[in-house]
Amino acid sequence: MFKILVAEDDAELRQLFCRVLTRHGFQPIGAADGVEALQVLERDYIDLIVSDIMMPQLDGFSAIMRIREKQNLPILVMSA
Repeated sequence: MFKILVAEDDAELRQLFCRVLTRHGFQPIGAADGVEALQVLERDYIDLIVSDIMMPQLDGFSAIMRIREKQNLPILVMSA
């Protein structure tokens, strides 16, 4: 199953993304910020990342830079 990491600090929006992705046959994994997203990547194989930019603790840009140091994953960036 295709696993998608959804990094979004707004809990309602993150849950909405995860519900929609589940309905379309994907396996979403939610993360509340960049730190949590990096933790997910340490323990799970992820096929795609959907990431917000403005997040607490570690923003999307910083998280992406850290991810790129270790992996080359497709990343979809979103921002309000």
